[in-house]
Amino acid sequence: MIFDPPEELERKVQELAELIRSSSHVVFHTGAGISTASGIPDFRGPNGVWTMEEKGLSPKFDTTFENARPSKTHMALLGLQRVGILKFLVSQNVDGLHVRSGFPRDKLAELHGNMFVEECVKCGKQYVRDAVVGSMGLKPTGRLCSVTKARGLRACRGKLRDTILDWEDSLPDRDLTLADEACRKADLSITLGTSLQIKPSGNLPLITKKRGGKLVIVNLQATKHVASLSSQTGWESWVGGFKPATPAKHVEMAGPPGRPAHPRLRGRGDDQADEAPGAGGARVDGAGGGGERRAGQGRAAAGAAEGGVPGPAQRHGSAECREGAAGAP
Repeated sequence: MIFDPPEELERKVQELAELIRSSSHVVFHTGAGISTASGIPDFRGPNGVWTMEEKGLSPKFDTTFENARPSKTHMALLGLQRVGILKFLVSQNVDGLHVRSGFPRDKLAELHGNMFVEECVKCGKQYVRDAVVGSMGLKPTGRLCSVTKARGLRACRGKLRDTILDWEDSLPDRDLTLADEACRKADLSITLGTSLQIKPSGNLPLITKKRGGKLVIVNLQATKHVASLSSQTGWESWVGGFKPATPAKHVEMAGPPGRPAHPRLRGRGDDQADEAPGAGGARVDGAGGGGERRAGQGRAAAGAAEGGVPGPAQRHGSAECREGAAGAP
């Protein structure tokens, strides 16, 4: 791999900073690559899940999902949100690190689910747990919903299920709707650690470009999308604070206009974090430590509690997401 010299990297960082300064509605999209520094492997990187599987090897985890901590990248995103620069965050990751960083859930769409969240099939209430919920593929977890509509009334007692999607599952309505709306409002979409190959998640950032906004891609491997600026270096260098520990990320910036038409999707109900009987209490951790990864969904490489990574899923979505934008893989 070829890496940008420091002066070239600095120039491109300044260009990105100027793009952010001149934009009024910035949306970030995150994938597996931002969680490798947290000890969780990505998919297509040198030590990624699929790369290792092709070699007949098992992926190596440096931590468990419970012990993984948000990285400087996760915390930088939180900082950008708190100062009003980052308007919305769309993630394909299921590791829960954005929530653990303290990122507000009403500004976050977790398109493929969250290993620490279970949801009531009856009322839609969501519960954030201290440990992974123990199942994948939208299966029952064995716990019941404790929501009561009014004092003295019986609890909902609907069955709780995990939120991790399998290959054939559609993206959650609430998350996809919010992500789509954010991308259509955005004049700048920045993607970190995703090759944009999984649809329709990978097509969402292209909506911004199609509507005349800018698209920035930061990823280990080059993508199939036409770009006006590209660079290979560690994302950690862009965040600052420590030297690139992993090979590199490919950076692209792109433009062109267009016009999408997205059918409205139904909301999914209350997604507020809470506590239900028979499980650990709700928690949102502060962060520290290094961290970047994204575990997708679908088939599990190993048990979730042991840190196994489920593979990403092919999702259903809006007409525009399914078709993709020009140049979509």
